[in-house]
Amino acid sequence: MEVREINGQFVLGLDIGTTTLKGLLWEPREGTIARVVSREHRSLVNGDAHEQDPAGWEIALHSLLSDLFELVDPASITAIGLSGQMHTLLLVDEQGTPVRPAITWADRRASSQAEVLAREPLFQARGLNQVVEAFTAPRLAWLVDNEPSTVQRAATWLGAKDYLRYLLTGDVATDPSDAMGTLLWDPSTRKWDDDLFALCGATSTLGPPIDDSVAERGGVSRQAAEKTGLIEGTPVFCGAGDVSAAVVGAGVTDSQTVCLNAGTAAQAMRLTQVQRHPNGFLFHPAVGEGMLAMSSSYAAGASAAWAQNTFGFSPTIWDIAEGGTSSSAGLTYLPYMMGSAAPSKNDAVRAGFLGQNPSHSAENFAAAVLEGVAFSCADSVDQVSALGAQPENLILVGGVSRSRRWRDLLANTLDISVYHLPEGGSALGAAVLAAVGSEALDVGDVSGRVLQSANRVTPTSEEGRDRQARRRFQHFSSLLINGS
Repeated sequence: MEVREINGQFVLGLDIGTTTLKGLLWEPREGTIARVVSREHRSLVNGDAHEQDPAGWEIALHSLLSDLFELVDPASITAIGLSGQMHTLLLVDEQGTPVRPAITWADRRASSQAEVLAREPLFQARGLNQVVEAFTAPRLAWLVDNEPSTVQRAATWLGAKDYLRYLLTGDVATDPSDAMGTLLWDPSTRKWDDDLFALCGATSTLGPPIDDSVAERGGVSRQAAEKTGLIEGTPVFCGAGDVSAAVVGAGVTDSQTVCLNAGTAAQAMRLTQVQRHPNGFLFHPAVGEGMLAMSSSYAAGASAAWAQNTFGFSPTIWDIAEGGTSSSAGLTYLPYMMGSAAPSKNDAVRAGFLGQNPSHSAENFAAAVLEGVAFSCADSVDQVSALGAQPENLILVGGVSRSRRWRDLLANTLDISVYHLPEGGSALGAAVLAAVGSEALDVGDVSGRVLQSANRVTPTSEEGRDRQARRRFQHFSSLLINGS
C-alpha cells in the first residue's frame, strides 16, 4: 500500500516473527499504511535447539516504538493489535516472569516425543491435526521429560504475541488461533483439554483464558506507558497467531482466495469447511466461520538466508535473481532443511542439491535455491487448493514476496491468478483486527479495504522453462520424501 504522511488517526499492528518484530501504522478509513518499522531479535541456536529470550522481544519492542514516535504522535494511535509466531512454548510464573527461554517452532529436539504422541488418536480426534514437531505439545512433553522442575515452576503458557500484550497491559490470555496451534485445545468445546495435557505429562491449568481475536483485553498500563511512550489506556486487542493474522492481512474472506505468506517459513492458507486436512493442518481463523487450512514450507526465506551466508553471493542472492540473467541450468534444490510438509509430510528428510555438474556456477546455485523455495511453496498452494473447489486467486505476502523472480516463478507454474500485496501479512492483519475490534472497520469491508493496492503478477516469457524446472523438482522431491 502507498506510503502517506504521518498524520491522522491510526491503529498499530505489532507482529513478533521468528527473526523480526514488525510494527505497522494503518489508517482504517482509507486503507493506507502510514509507516512500517521493524527490529530484529536474537535466537539462541545450538544444534537442534532453537530458543529465544523474551527479554529480547521487550528490547525490540521499546526500540521499535522509540523510533516510531520520532515520526508520529503517540496520541494518534487509537488501538493496538497483535500477531506472533505460532507454536512457541513460553512458560511464565505467577508474576508473569518467564521460567526459561521460549522454545520456538523451529526447535527440533522433540522428535521422539512427537513420535510417541502421534500414536495417540486423541490429538487428531480433538485437536483436528496430526502431531508434528512444529506444534507446542511435543515440546511441552520434551520439557516434562528433560526439565520437570521448570514445568513445576510454571503457572501458565503464553504465545509470543500474548507475552507482548502482557508487557503492555498485564493481561494473561490467548486467542483460539494460538490455542489451536498448541494441539492442547479442543475447538469443539473451546476449552483446554485435560486428556491432551495429561498425555504430555502436564495439566490443563497451564492453559490461559481464551478470548476472540478482536476482543479488547485492556489498555496500556501506566508502567508500560512510561517505558514505551504509548499513551496510558490505549486499547489493546487480543490478536491472533501469525497464520490467521496473515490471512486477514491479505484480505482473504472467502474460500475462493488462497494466501501465501512467505517469510522465514511459508504457509499457504485457505478458508474451508473441512474438518480434516490429511496432508496439512487446520487452524482457527481470526475472523469468520469454519477452519483455516494450512500447508507449509518450513524453510522458505531460511533457505535463501542459508545460501547467502554460506556462499557469500555478491551481489546478493536476491540481486542475482532480479538480474534475470541466470538460471538453475538443470540444478535442483530441495529446501527441506527442517523436514517436509508438502507434497507430503516427512520430518526426517533434509535439504539438498541434485543434478550438479562441473559447469554449474554460483549464479546457478542461487537460481536453484530460489526455484526450490518457489516450487515448494507451489506444492503447499496445490495442497490447500485441493480442499474443495479450485480457488480463483492467490495473494502473495511476506518478505520473500518482495522478490520479483520468486513471484514470477509462481505465476509461471500455477494455474491461478496471482497478486502481490507489498505490505500485506501478519502485521497488517494485526492492525485490521484492532480496527474491527474498535469498530473502526466492519468485517465485511476488510477485503476491499486491504486489497485495493494489490498488484497482478502475470506469466513471463520464462514460463516454459520454469514449468520444466518444476517438473524436475517434483520428480526429485517424490524420490526423496516418498522413496518413489
